[in-house]
Amino acid sequence: MRSNNETDEGDVDTIIGGWIVPRGDHKYMASTLQHVNDVLMARLSSGCGGTVISDRHILTAAHCLYGFSSVNVYMGVYTINPLDSGYIKRVVQSWNFRIHTSYKGQNWDDIAILKMDPPLSQTELSRIAIAKLPPAGTIVTYENQWAQAVGWGWTIDGVSSGSPYLKATWLAIQSKEYCSYKFYYVNVAVGNGQSVGVPYNHALMMCTYRDNEGSCLGDSGGPIIVNDVQVGIASFGGPSCTYGGAWMRVSAYVNNGWIRNNMIY
Repeated sequence: MRSNNETDEGDVDTIIGGWIVPRGDHKYMASTLQHVNDVLMARLSSGCGGTVISDRHILTAAHCLYGFSSVNVYMGVYTINPLDSGYIKRVVQSWNFRIHTSYKGQNWDDIAILKMDPPLSQTELSRIAIAKLPPAGTIVTYENQWAQAVGWGWTIDGVSSGSPYLKATWLAIQSKEYCSYKFYYVNVAVGNGQSVGVPYNHALMMCTYRDNEGSCLGDSGGPIIVNDVQVGIASFGGPSCTYGGAWMRVSAYVNNGWIRNNMIY
């Protein structure tokens, strides 16, 4: 058993607890499957999640793209195993990945954008939605607010069984003090295969917790939503899927210009 001050973090990939969302909700959701050397990886859970933020861009986590040669992006889907008929698909090559330059395989600046080529057509756009991001200048911490996590990930902690249906659950966004204690150190690569522990950074991250519920393997890269606005990107968790989860704080990357600058290419 790990103490609260140790965080051998696992990627966050699924929804534990929660409910199957009604068809037509969260139409900005995207599902991704990764390729290694142009070989499609087996669907062990559900790959990663992401959100459509423009007619040509998907917002996701850096660890969902890091080290992969390309990804399949599926939009306009409610079930992923099997895929809904009429799904929208793009194959995005690694040269169209925009991974934060500080991300080197560890849980720091775990944010990325995919550029789709060709962009979504007007017909395709009519079948999905564009995720709402916080406006520039947002300084709300969202502490003590309920937020909705969404994904196709594992539904039973420790069992490799992703949900074929899109699921959601309510999670409570925690205080800086709670998150700093729960996720005391975040591992950051420093080169030569070495990493160092860096204290949890509440300016760039947020964390959530709720008894017996959470996000897990398969939900990585997906959103956490407050009042219909995406405030976080699923990044990492603790030794179990109900330990709590850490999320990249979307407003931080809106305010510092990273999202805007990486959509202009």
